[in-house]
Amino acid sequence: MSCTLSFERRAVQVPSKAIAAATQVLWGLGVSVSSRGDDHLSALIRLGSPGIQDRIAVLQVELCYSRNRQEQEQWLQMCWLLPAAVEQTALA
Repeated sequence: MSCTLSFERRAVQVPSKAIAAATQVLWGLGVSVSSRGDDHLSALIRLGSPGIQDRIAVLQVELCYSRNRQEQEQWLQMCWLLPAAVEQTALA
């Protein structure tokens, strides 16, 4: 009998000094994480619909600890425009 994996492993891009804090945040958001040493953090992303929440949580944590101001602003602009885009799609 074969076993099908229902998750994928994804590296979480945060500074090494933020790994402990990022781990706690991701755990709080329901994402399974593992770390090796002080320089590597990875998340187990569920496949299918539940994985959407995992991916959003990882992206949110990465942006929170990012030093790239432009990337943070682009994310906020996308979030601001998203409800309008969803409304337009629903009306079409």
